[in-house]
Amino acid sequence: ASSENSNQYIQTIEQQHPDSAASLYIQGQQFEQMTSDKARAHYALLAQIISSPYYQWLRTEKKLGYIVSASPFPQNSVPGLIFIVQSPTVNSAGIIIETEMFFNDFKQQLTQLTAEEFKDHKQGLISRLVSKKKNMAEKVGHFWHNIEVNRLTFDTNEAIAEKVKLIELAEIQKLFANSVIDKKDPRLLFSHSQQAPTVNEKSGWVDLNTISKADLEKL
Repeated sequence: ASSENSNQYIQTIEQQHPDSAASLYIQGQQFEQMTSDKARAHYALLAQIISSPYYQWLRTEKKLGYIVSASPFPQNSVPGLIFIVQSPTVNSAGIIIETEMFFNDFKQQLTQLTAEEFKDHKQGLISRLVSKKKNMAEKVGHFWHNIEVNRLTFDTNEAIAEKVKLIELAEIQKLFANSVIDKKDPRLLFSHSQQAPTVNEKSGWVDLNTISKADLEKL
C-alpha cells in the first residue's frame, strides 16, 4: 500500500531487550461541527470504557505481559487513543493480532453496555478530569498543557468534562466503529520485536521509514 491510500504506519524500534513491545497510537479527528473539547471528550470516554476490558483480555485472560494499557493520548488539542503491551511471550505481530481480536469482540460488548454502566463510566471520567491535582508535578503538567494549546483560562479539563456530560452511548458506539473497527482514523504502530506485523499492500501497514519528510508533513 502506498502512503496515498493507507492510513496505517509502522515504525520499528531496535532495543537490546528480550521482550517484545507494541504501542498502537490511533490519532483522533475533530469531526464536522465538533470542537476540540467535544472531540477530546468523546475519545477520552471511549478510552475510559475500553481500558479495563483491554487489560482484562490481554493481561488476565491471554497473559501476554505485565504491561498492558489503553488510555487517551491527546497531542495538544488533537484527540487520540494509545494501546500499549510489553510481552515476554509473543512478538509484536501477535500482540496486534490479539488486539484486533479484542476490538472485534469489544464491538459486541459496547452494544450490551447498560445505561447505568455508561453513566458510571461518564462520572468516573468527569471525576478524574476535575479532581484536585495530587502533587506539584501534576499541577505543573496541567498548567503547561493549557499554555501549549494557548488556553490561558486554564480550564481545558473542566471544559472537556462538561462535554462528557452530554455524550450519548450511540455516539461512542459510532466512534468505535468508525475509528477502530473501520480504521478511518490514522494509526501509527511503534514495534519492538523479532517479528513485526507484515508491511505490504494486503496488510495495510506502511513502513514509516519509506515516507519522505515532505510527505510526512502532509499526513
